[in-house]
Amino acid sequence: MFTGAPRDHRLRLLLAAVGALAALAPATALATWSALPDAVATLQRNPGDPAAEEVVAAAEASVLAEASAGHLAATATLMDAYEALVQRLDDGEDRMSRLRSRLGRALVEYGDAQLTADANAAGAAWAMAAHHERTDAVMARLGRQLLPPSGAEPGAVWTAPLDGAELVFVPDAQFVAGCVWGDNDCRDGEKGPEVRVAGFWVDRVEVTNRQYRRCVDAGSCSPPADSAALTDPARATEPVVGVSWQQAAAFSSWAGRRLPSEAEWQRAGRDDSVDGRFPWGRSRGQATANVYETSPTDPFPGLAPAASFPATGWGIFDVGGNVWEWCADRYHRDLAAMPRDGRPWLAGGWGRALRGGSWRRTVDLARIASRCWQDEDYAADDVGFRCVADPPERVTAEQLVQLALRAFPLRGAPGMELEEAGLSGPDRRYLERRAVTWLVVEARVSEALPRVVAMLRQDPGDRVLADLLDQLENELHAEVNRGDVLTVRAAITGYRSAAAGDRRLSGRLATYEQGLLEEMQAAARSLVGRGEFNLAGSTFDLMRTLGPDSPAFRELTRLAEPPPGMRRISGRDGKLMAWVPSGTYRMGASPDDGASAYDEHPAHSVSVSGCWLDATEVTNAEYRRCVEDDACTPPQRAAAFEDPELADHPVLWVTWFQASSYARWAGKRLPTEAEWERAARGGTTTRHPWGDLWQPGLANAIESVGDDRFVDSAPVGSFPANAWGLHDMLGNASEWVADHYHRNYWDAPSDGRAWNQLTGEWVEEQRVVRGGSYVTPASRLRVSFREQRRPDVASRATGFRCAADK
Repeated sequence: MFTGAPRDHRLRLLLAAVGALAALAPATALATWSALPDAVATLQRNPGDPAAEEVVAAAEASVLAEASAGHLAATATLMDAYEALVQRLDDGEDRMSRLRSRLGRALVEYGDAQLTADANAAGAAWAMAAHHERTDAVMARLGRQLLPPSGAEPGAVWTAPLDGAELVFVPDAQFVAGCVWGDNDCRDGEKGPEVRVAGFWVDRVEVTNRQYRRCVDAGSCSPPADSAALTDPARATEPVVGVSWQQAAAFSSWAGRRLPSEAEWQRAGRDDSVDGRFPWGRSRGQATANVYETSPTDPFPGLAPAASFPATGWGIFDVGGNVWEWCADRYHRDLAAMPRDGRPWLAGGWGRALRGGSWRRTVDLARIASRCWQDEDYAADDVGFRCVADPPERVTAEQLVQLALRAFPLRGAPGMELEEAGLSGPDRRYLERRAVTWLVVEARVSEALPRVVAMLRQDPGDRVLADLLDQLENELHAEVNRGDVLTVRAAITGYRSAAAGDRRLSGRLATYEQGLLEEMQAAARSLVGRGEFNLAGSTFDLMRTLGPDSPAFRELTRLAEPPPGMRRISGRDGKLMAWVPSGTYRMGASPDDGASAYDEHPAHSVSVSGCWLDATEVTNAEYRRCVEDDACTPPQRAAAFEDPELADHPVLWVTWFQASSYARWAGKRLPTEAEWERAARGGTTTRHPWGDLWQPGLANAIESVGDDRFVDSAPVGSFPANAWGLHDMLGNASEWVADHYHRNYWDAPSDGRAWNQLTGEWVEEQRVVRGGSYVTPASRLRVSFREQRRPDVASRATGFRCAADK
């Protein structure tokens, strides 16, 4: 598709360029860094050479001078150059160790001098010092700046440095996890053992949009589902919602904190009270929380700003209601075996636990013992989080240094690190080009490209920079060939920004982009023609970066999807799958279907992205491979599973959890309910894939008629496939799908995603089962027919099939 210079050739060329840079620099008394490569080479041949040692000493003095002046970005650049060259010497490690110690002392002195006037400058100096040498002195300084105080009293408040959160100290305690005595609403899975929780600090409020935006701006967090909330001043104090567990964990790590364990969350919510069902006491009538439906004490029909209700316990807000809060633990239906020391329960389980209820749920789910779970990638408008922090004695040195580097990043735009440095012209020229050269050597194209373009604007006749730009453009071709969308997008964006306003470079960029676009168009057509739709999809993503409005892009996008019913062997199970095309369809009861049930209404329009779906239900033989790999547990009743004559029958007696385990093992997932019905219809709008009238013998139903001679399950694929090549979408085995069960389709999502958000009062968790089975009457074997079952309950006629994304 595209070609780039081989890496070994590129290395030789660019290292030669570094040498050329040094050779181009005139040897003057002021030229220290540009003379350093030759000085090191001399010391390799003739250790102790006085002139060479003088150059090395001058370079060390230059590093220390920049550190003492507070030019930290320049200090880092000079130190990198020094280490890269001096490490070649036999005593290079000793030289670097001595310089690190001297540098650490200089940085500590600078930080001490700056502390009163500029605490951030002091912290940045100490962070750099700790990066090079972790002395007790510098670690103590960073600890005082970044960590909560030691020996805090219960209820003490501390402000975190990165996001400005207020945290309150919760002392250690021993208590019974779960429901308190007399809690008549206590449900299965809410009773736990006695646990001991060490003291910790907890956010007083749920993480807000203002706090989360700081992490996004720092490049450490991805935006929430509703990114507009981050920039709306009116919503700055609302809890951030629409964040997955992974996003919550990323923020916590960036902030130097973590997500609470379920035991810690409960300890924070209940303080020293042993009988409070709710954060505010025992009675739901005393509710002071944002829960489902408004009341005189709860005027909010939706999300409320943080701290809109009185604090409870240790001075913590909104422990009950407003938003569900992610915890660190995997979810277990029974808390009996949870860790007794308050640690997160990470072994086994499912997804991640959520606590506290939300504005979408009634007050009984705001009980402290109430809990639920979702998959780690789940995000919704009533799910957020709060963080906890350990006392300083439980923070490791590595954690403190990493927190310091995040809290005090080096100032200065990329490529401008040496702007304030006291360097001679030859040294500055050498170091700037050396830095960008090594970015090229390390294939960091998106960082190197804008720097080279910016330097060429300053020095248009520099032949070394021109060669580097050629190499970067070739390397970008190679990134396109590898389908690295993020790198190409970042590199092109940086190139455009750096070249803006320069007619010569902007013209070069336009020509280069046009060439890339033409080559990608040709490659995309070739990939589509060969049926390599995954690679074609990556190419289209790249084309979107360069020419999203071009007619060629719109034409090729239309061709990017496989044809309906296209087949492939996919997944770890090597199972035949068929392509279910993207599109919009009417989901729910078919027109004029008098047999439809209440839960099949209202029929509604759903837009579904294309996906692959197993052509048949998962068989006993296929499931056995997962069991043999210790990734699945055997069916709850194994007689049919163990019968070799039934190896090609659908696996039955598996729970939703077991079906999900198999899907993960196979590298797939369970289909959403909207995907399943789209696939079952096969492009039709009728009650059955073949029409509105039932035709005996086209599916394995409870009646044995015509070709349906089976009393129990049938071998998969025994009945005709629908228009998209999918067998047994009706009958044989009913099939688990990803969604929670809802009693109707009001408020169902219109984008085809799994509907796992619940609203209103507590209901027992149930998952949707689709398609009917060999025990289902023909009158119910319709594409819109729905059933529900607890996810931990298996049945004699329920199996599953898997889906996979393009």
